Order: sequence, then C-alpha cells, then structure tokens
Amino acid sequence: MTPFLYASLRPYIKVAAAWIFSVFPFGKAVYHFVQRHVTRTVPRSESVGQEALKVYSANERLLHKYLGTRDTRTFEFGAGWDLLNPLMMARMGYTRQVVVDIERHLDLPSLSLARDWVNALALDAEPLPSVKHVEAILTDLGIEYLAPMDARCTGLASASIDGATSAHTLEHLRPADLDAILLELFRVVRSGGVVVMHASMGDHYMSARPFSFYQASERVWRLWNPPLHYQNRLRSSDFVRAFSEAGFIHLETLTTDIRPVDELPPRLSGRFSCPTPYSLEDLLTVHAHFAFRRP
Repeated sequence: MTPFLYASLRPYIKVAAAWIFSVFPFGKAVYHFVQRHVTRTVPRSESVGQEALKVYSANERLLHKYLGTRDTRTFEFGAGWDLLNPLMMARMGYTRQVVVDIERHLDLPSLSLARDWVNALALDAEPLPSVKHVEAILTDLGIEYLAPMDARCTGLASASIDGATSAHTLEHLRPADLDAILLELFRVVRSGGVVVMHASMGDHYMSARPFSFYQASERVWRLWNPPLHYQNRLRSSDFVRAFSEAGFIHLETLTTDIRPVDELPPRLSGRFSCPTPYSLEDLLTVHAHFAFRRP
C-alpha cells in the first residue's frame, strides 16, 4: 500500500477497527494492547505530551485566575494513562487533588515519563521526586487517584471541592452522560468554586480536516461514530448551555484554535446545515477552554 493510499484510507481503517473493538468480546482489552504494542500511542509521545501540557497549563491559568489561590482541593475526571495534568498541578503547588477515571489505566512507565516532562517545565518550583512506586508518589504529592470511578456518581461529600478541571474529555461524552456529570459537579463543588474544562471539537478521525464530520447527517454519523471512540460533535455554545442549565455561571470562554472559513466543507448536513443555530465562530472553533462558577 502506497503512503498516499494509506493516508486516504486511514480514517476509514480507524473507524472500522474501533467498531470491531467496540462490539467484539474483550475488544476493549485488545484495543488497549494494540495501543501499547502496535500503534504505540500509549504511552503518548513526547510531542503529544507537550501539546497536552499546553492545554493543561491554559486550564490551570483560568482556574488560578478565578480561585485566586492554589491552596485548594481540586477534582479532575478523565485523568487518562499518565496523570500528566495532576503531576503538573502538583509541581505548581496543588497539594490536594482528587483524580478519577472510569477505568484504571495508570502504570509506572507512563507516570514516570509524565514526571520527566513536568520536571522539564520552566517553573519556579522544586522538581517532582523520582517515581519508584505509583502509590507512594501519589501519596507524597497529595493526589488521590480513584479508578474505576464513575464521574456521574462519585460518592464525594457535597461542597467538598474548590475547583474542578478536565481536558480532552467533554467531546467524548454522550449528552445524557454530560448532563449527569455536570449535576454531580454542581453537587460536589462548593458555592463560589470554579470549574474549568477544555474541549477538542474537531473530527478526531480527520485531524487534517477537522470539520469533516459536519457533512454527516445524524443517521450517517451514528454509523461513523463507534462507542469506543464516541464523539458528540457539540460546539462551544452547546457546552456553555449545558453548564448553565446545570446551574453554573459562565465566566469565560477562551478559544485557542479557530480556523479560517475556507476550511469548512462546501456542504453541511443535519444541524450544521443552513439555517444552523451555530454562529460562524462556533462552527470554526476546534479548541476552547470554559470557566464557570458555582453560585
């Protein structure tokens, strides 16, 4: 197969593989094996890790801007394989973090690699200690890692969290699950607390053409959207509306990646077609951070 042909077929191969892993018995375990040993996307590469740190740093700046202190108890859902964000926040001075994920993926090599990237950041802070045992370093850094745990029902005490964050997760939540998580966040975050979230809103299968999925009707998108790598196609205004309906006060939307209008496909379908409820800026936004306050 020529490189050009592979590049053309790659999105279709990825969708087909994700569907197989989604419906096949033990498919998720096989998928995780493939990630580690075939595609080698886990642990993430240094370039991917550095891009992630930019996202996490933008989240942290907003959190600190509106909380005014790092002496807080924070909560993160969708922590991933390496706890890169909690490690970064620990080095910045956050000493009480509750971190949850729907599955337990954390391992020593991924954590150690993330620690090295965080220590390479130009921060006026002591480097993180070496990683010899997962539980030991998490305890030393004040990170309470709870997995598997469902963010829709955490069991945390009400009003026990000062600030909550998440990144690269909102776009993968079904709308009903998003609403349930936001209601749980509203319960566990104290009055006056702050929630900062990031969403990556481009087509994850077509990274070179991030708005390709605007061309699919809802029916076609259901076929193109396997459960294992679900994408909700929600836009910035949808997320702001969902948080507001859950009771949060919108403080700020920081758009960090907005594309030129000529990147839009010539023909749009479904709710993205004319007349669409979305503004042009909404349609052209790929990455954004959202800050909300709990009244």
